[in-house]
Amino acid sequence: MDIDSEKQALKNRLALNKHCQTGLMAEHKVLFRNNGPQGSPELLALIYADDPFFGYWYGHIVRSKDGYASILSWMTIYVNAPFEQLLFRRYHYHAYIRQRYEPCYAQAPDDVFAHSTSFSEALAKLHGIIEQFDIEKRWPDTPASDDHIDYRITDVYTSDYTGNTGNDYPTLPMQPGLFLAKTSP
Repeated sequence: MDIDSEKQALKNRLALNKHCQTGLMAEHKVLFRNNGPQGSPELLALIYADDPFFGYWYGHIVRSKDGYASILSWMTIYVNAPFEQLLFRRYHYHAYIRQRYEPCYAQAPDDVFAHSTSFSEALAKLHGIIEQFDIEKRWPDTPASDDHIDYRITDVYTSDYTGNTGNDYPTLPMQPGLFLAKTSP
């Protein structure tokens, strides 16, 4: 048996069945749209995904009050969807509404968050955030004396739903024809 050709045959079989999907984030890792918040460009990149214990780390460029924010976002949720608009809606749901992110440690001013006046500048700063990314530095077991938690992410990811619990939140954005199944009592 040629295991490489069997693996390829299974990949081909998966590709032929529209019901078997891994979603855009798993396939592309970097997504961009021109019509983000306030009709401005927005970019989302998956930076780190291993075991759920370590969380999921995203690079996010989004319009903010003073231009654009380049953000390293550490979330407890793996955000994925089969369509671009749905993926961004789900990301906004988890980041802005449910606020499932955690501020992380930084060693320098632009390690995890940077303001920019243009999208191009924000993109360059996100390159720097990704270049400096090291999970051991962003959430160390023992922080160094000059480490600090950078809370500026909270200036961007704000919500009218803060403090709500349980069913007070709107439902997760879903693709047509799907619904959420109850998985616990």
